[in-house]
Amino acid sequence: MTRSTKSDETYSAKIHENELRQFLGLISHISSECVLTSDESGLSTKVVDGSHIAMIDVSLAKGAFEHFNLGERDIGLDVYKVLGILKHCKDDYVTLTYLKNNRLGIESNGLSWELGLLDNSHMSKPKVPELETYKFILGPAEEGQKDYGPLGSLDKIVRAAGQVGHTMEFSFDPAETVDGSKGALSFYTETELDSARMTIHSFPVTPESTAVKPPKPEKISSRFSLEYITGIVRAMKDVTDTVQIGLKQNYPIDIRFESKTGDIKVKYALAPRSDRY
Repeated sequence: MTRSTKSDETYSAKIHENELRQFLGLISHISSECVLTSDESGLSTKVVDGSHIAMIDVSLAKGAFEHFNLGERDIGLDVYKVLGILKHCKDDYVTLTYLKNNRLGIESNGLSWELGLLDNSHMSKPKVPELETYKFILGPAEEGQKDYGPLGSLDKIVRAAGQVGHTMEFSFDPAETVDGSKGALSFYTETELDSARMTIHSFPVTPESTAVKPPKPEKISSRFSLEYITGIVRAMKDVTDTVQIGLKQNYPIDIRFESKTGDIKVKYALAPRSDRY
């Protein structure tokens, strides 16, 4: 559906390929296609995967572009195809042009493509629910920490867990002590024969953080598909160094972060799994 009315105006935008690649890369872990909404604030989309297990709400601010004038419209995009094109535009700027025949022009450093846009009449825009969860901040390594901060630890255990099982348990125990500090966030995966586990101090050092301790000293535990967790963790580590994770007993996980520039903002939700393997 196109909401623009002027037919004689050129609708185009220019952006560095790295910003566009990060934005589309986040979407690609959920779906191979999406409906991009273009408006005065930039680009945004809400996507649910085919199994209705994972959902992402991601936006790319107008400020990330050298110039932005794609009009107010919905663009049905083959995400994988555009990511493939961006491999040929490394470290360069990309110009996007909305063409009159419902095609998208892409140009970078003398190379140009024209892509037919997808029919988005059957592509719905899901509503992203507000999840009431207990929130924890995973950030970069603090001064004096060895090798890994909390976010790096999550990436480390996710990669290690992939050698063991297919699900991962996220749990919080306010009574467990890590490095002399109470409050431990644990990541755990297992099969009938093998297991992998990591426990970290779950709260950031700075009092300005938005981390919220549970009102009662109860353990929180929810299990999720490792395939989906691996996808979003790999995508986020290239975009940000600080992530907010929302947990609740046997409840969807709520992951939120923004890029280091603040131009990409992400809300990600993943339904829990009931089985252990």
